Amino acid sequence: MENKNLSVAGEREIITSLVINGDLSKLTPVQQVQYYNMFCDSLGLNPLTKPFDLVNLQGKKVLYANKNCAEQLRRNNGVSFLEMHQEIISELCVTTVKGQDKTGRLDVETGAVSIKGLSGNDLANAMMKSATKAKRRLTLSLCSIGVLDETELETIPNAERQEINITGTVTETFKEEKQASAPVSTAPAATKPASQSKLSPEGRAQIIEVGMEMIENKYNGWTERRLELKVQKAEIQGDAVVLPEMEKEYVAFLAFMKANGKKTVEPEVGM
Repeated sequence: MENKNLSVAGEREIITSLVINGDLSKLTPVQQVQYYNMFCDSLGLNPLTKPFDLVNLQGKKVLYANKNCAEQLRRNNGVSFLEMHQEIISELCVTTVKGQDKTGRLDVETGAVSIKGLSGNDLANAMMKSATKAKRRLTLSLCSIGVLDETELETIPNAERQEINITGTVTETFKEEKQASAPVSTAPAATKPASQSKLSPEGRAQIIEVGMEMIENKYNGWTERRLELKVQKAEIQGDAVVLPEMEKEYVAFLAFMKANGKKTVEPEVGM
């Protein structure tokens, strides 16, 4: 009886941690995926497109929103940007964005990025990053999603990101770029996953964003299953094989949409 009570107490502690802190650290990989799927379902997001990943923050493991999450939320909730203002404050580029959702609810958010010592293309990229950060934060705010966005992780020391693996197994964990100088593990190859993905995060984002647009427009038999298979193919064969295929398909898709007088939303990441 005592062991049973301890087990119940442990389960209550886990549930309390999830409800109050969103902490998944005490869940098994399979339970983490179950929670992830339920969270996606509650927001009307497709879990196969991996709209969330995990991050370790001072012993807590929480979900954070990535680019795929923001794009789907924007479409599902009719988020539009009404005004955008950018200014340089000290050594920061600060972008302020005003927007609304399909119900007419208004909100304002900002995105700040350090531009200390930057010039030319580096400065231009930082300014665009500031705009992207503001848009993402506004999207999450309008959709009432109380999670971090990936653009905010780089300002958090020692944040360790981990991709969600929908099979329920743990995938690669990695730190932000500023932690790249940490010692590389010398563990034997046999302790690593049997196969390593050849698909870069940027390539995944491009494939998913373009695929989702074609799915939503019911183009040429595109389905979520077809997109899942395309991502799996890219993980095995790499960006260089699948991205050209997606680009060719997307060009044909744009021609189809134009011929039928339909509008498209250009991807944030270019093909």
